[in-house]
Amino acid sequence: MKETNCTSDGEIAEKTIYELDQNRIAEEAKYDGFYAVITNLEDNVEEILKINKQCWEIEENFRIMKTDFKARPVYVRRDDRIKAHFLTCYISLLVYRLLEKKLDNQYTCEKILETIRNM
Repeated sequence: MKETNCTSDGEIAEKTIYELDQNRIAEEAKYDGFYAVITNLEDNVEEILKINKQCWEIEENFRIMKTDFKARPVYVRRDDRIKAHFLTCYISLLVYRLLEKKLDNQYTCEKILETIRNM
């Protein structure tokens, strides 16, 4: 978006005019289909891309722990109990992932957990 706040004479305008900046759109279109990765890793490009592709799995694990396993909010205060809570969550995630592999990734996390809860 391009914003104009003054008239052609250089005076401050009463109204602000908003319009699409076609030059900026054309400039940005040159990068359509490209995905930029910024990292502090020092390795060959193929290895960095391989590592980056695995990031979604880490994010998915956090999502599963927070939503499906209801790991948050945590109502404990002592360090040992906080560590025990998250250790339990981690072990649950490990068991879930092993079960998921054993079932050949045929079922969603929600379906697996629903089945286990119904047992």
